[in-house]
Amino acid sequence: MAETKSVAKVKKKWFTVLAPELFNKKEIADISAVTAESAVGKFVDVSGQMLTGLPRDLNKKYKLKLIQAVGDKLQAKAAAYYLADSFVQRTARRYKERFISVTKHTTKDNKTAKIKLYFLDLKKIHHSERGVLLMKTKEFLTAEVKNTEAEKLFDTNMIEKIANDLRKVLEDTYTVDKILLTKLSIVG
Repeated sequence: MAETKSVAKVKKKWFTVLAPELFNKKEIADISAVTAESAVGKFVDVSGQMLTGLPRDLNKKYKLKLIQAVGDKLQAKAAAYYLADSFVQRTARRYKERFISVTKHTTKDNKTAKIKLYFLDLKKIHHSERGVLLMKTKEFLTAEVKNTEAEKLFDTNMIEKIANDLRKVLEDTYTVDKILLTKLSIVG
């Protein structure tokens, strides 16, 4: 006869997730886990609107890593940022020229930041001009990121500032209509 095993059911509890210090450590979500310590190391996806409270940040998404349990609350830090795919597709619909740049850079606190940019232009760009744009982009991002701590890169104002400043830097070479920072993550 087959041996039967009994499995003890464990009841899960709800724990509150606190936003990173960058977003004032406000309560943003609840997750279920057996213990708070068992949830440490897991990831939670939240919208930018939940973190900033601004409706314009609804299409901005953050992946938060749970780093510490304090009672019934879990502290989180930003691990990745990305724009919703539907937003990027709607934005890019009217542009003829679209190309992507993905680069890795070292931050002020010696972490590696991976940045994905989406360039949009109304008219076609010649291959040689695109090469110069990508080279200048890499130089600009290297200089910008090495003076910034990894945690500060996830600030919504900093993300917009990088894209706008890059557009201004590239104006002497070629004026690009729009640059979107679509993904940002800290690697390793």
